[in-house]
Amino acid sequence: MAKIFDSLPNITDKNELARFGGHVMLADYCPYNQELTYKNSNRDSRCYRSENQPPNKENYALEKYSSESKCFDHGSIWEQYIEQCRKKRRVIPQAAGCYQFECISSKGIYVHIGKEKYLCEYQGQNLTIITIEYGSIYVGTIICPDCQIICGSLKNFQCPSEININNVQTKQQLNIRSSVENLCTKLYEYNQSSMSDKTNQLYIKLQTIFLFFICLYIRKEF
Repeated sequence: MAKIFDSLPNITDKNELARFGGHVMLADYCPYNQELTYKNSNRDSRCYRSENQPPNKENYALEKYSSESKCFDHGSIWEQYIEQCRKKRRVIPQAAGCYQFECISSKGIYVHIGKEKYLCEYQGQNLTIITIEYGSIYVGTIICPDCQIICGSLKNFQCPSEININNVQTKQQLNIRSSVENLCTKLYEYNQSSMSDKTNQLYIKLQTIFLFFICLYIRKEF
């Protein structure tokens, strides 16, 4: 049995009440896991099915569907910086996403996002993700699950011992804007270098064609 509240102790902002319940009216707004089915394809929301993997251009939260993936809660709305950081796009809100992970004894859960691995050091940790994929910069957060629930059944596996959460939180308090600006600079330099390489290749091809026609002209003259 559950009791529904229109107010909660210590919650003065009514807009915050929605964060403590679900979104489905038929369930009286009680939160529960619900499988999604997409109308325009054979996809659904089960993480272990690799055929559910979205195309790169539509993979707005860098999800990975596979037999080694599980569902992780998102801690914020993800953002995507496109067109060499000239535009910022807020991703359609997703409460969670599918990601590959691995359990490392005495260390915890490593979550694979894009080309990077991120360590979950304690339950509830807000893990900041900033990475370059598909020529864009992605920024978001995921919430780390309980290590015992995810990895505790593995043989000879030990979850990490208790740590000083305050120290971890301090390390996690990254200057996101500075990090994004640095990545934007790297992305710009990479694109400029790539354009320069293509220009050089085009110049070499044009030069070769020019010399070829010069040779033909000389042969005709003689």
